[in-house]
Amino acid sequence: MTQVLIVDDHASIRQAIKWLLESKEPKWQIVEAQNGLEALKLIGKHVPDVALVDLMMPEMDGFALCQKLADLKIKLPVIILTAKADVESEERLRQIYQPEAFVIKPVDNQQLYQLVKQTIEKGKEAKKK
Repeated sequence: MTQVLIVDDHASIRQAIKWLLESKEPKWQIVEAQNGLEALKLIGKHVPDVALVDLMMPEMDGFALCQKLADLKIKLPVIILTAKADVESEERLRQIYQPEAFVIKPVDNQQLYQLVKQTIEKGKEAKKK
């Protein structure tokens, strides 16, 4: 089963994204974490097909989560969701980890869905090779 991990400290954002994805793809399993620490615990049990990760969160932010994924050599397609368009943050993160995309909040629902779907399909194609 396709699994999508949403990592954001705002419950309302997690719920909105979850509703969007479930309305388009009811067979996808949507898993939520409110920070990077919770996400790492979930990833340790099962690596999802894609993770949507907020950059600014308490306890463990998106930068630290991506650093940990890189350190552990976990190959997980990550889509960064951020409230601020910041070239320095994007460059800093690309030095740590290669995210699939950066999306500025608020997001266009159709665009976000298409990006998640394409990322999942790309990952499945790569696994076949």
